[in-house]
Amino acid sequence: MKKLAIVGLQLAVLLFLICGQAWADTKRIEGTTNMDDAGLRSNDADANNGAATYARVGYENSGDIRHAVVRVKNVASELGENATITACVCSLYITQTAIYTYDIYAYRIFKPWTETGATWNDWVTTDYEWGTAGCMNADDGGSDNSGDGTGADRKETAESSVEFNGDELNTWQAWSVSAELAQAWYDETANEEGLLFRTTATEDGYRMIFLTTEHTDDPTKCPHFTFTYTTDGDGVDKPRKNIMSGGIVR
Repeated sequence: MKKLAIVGLQLAVLLFLICGQAWADTKRIEGTTNMDDAGLRSNDADANNGAATYARVGYENSGDIRHAVVRVKNVASELGENATITACVCSLYITQTAIYTYDIYAYRIFKPWTETGATWNDWVTTDYEWGTAGCMNADDGGSDNSGDGTGADRKETAESSVEFNGDELNTWQAWSVSAELAQAWYDETANEEGLLFRTTATEDGYRMIFLTTEHTDDPTKCPHFTFTYTTDGDGVDKPRKNIMSGGIVR
């Protein structure tokens, strides 16, 4: 009886450790409900390109500068309760790129832009202009904008950058987002305003093209964010082993 009691105690401790441990998981958030994107074009400064199936980033002929804005939404509801984010990346599928070597940077945005309203000049409508056209009013000390039009457009320091050299055609490229910012999106202590993509290259032809969320021909190639996170035993309901039967219970 004493031996059986010890075995039972050991199983109870093991079950407690399994049920109470932090669970590691990865979640890809995508789709038109959870993603927004739009291209910004200096040579067509009042045009909204939120419905286009592709977006350009770079420096085109005759000084036509292209930026793009990309946002993930509903992070908290998609990841579930008690998530601690350890990594986050934004992935874009590249369909065209220059043969030159150049960097494309991703910056945190502060202004509450909309997919149907964002242009080179404005983040919503003509009544709400970027501080500097193209989402270029940058300040590392900035914060989320409440909608009154004041404050910085974006951070000055990039979240990350990717070097392009011409080998990126028909490939996925990923930009890292700090775990701190991703956690703030999840905790709703920072608004989900997403990222601005731009290059500092100023020569003709330095540009990439990526597919947007409106590319319905192949939704698997649309932009998405991937979150790596952990949850404690009281968080997202994860499957766990039934020690006695060897099966899976929930």
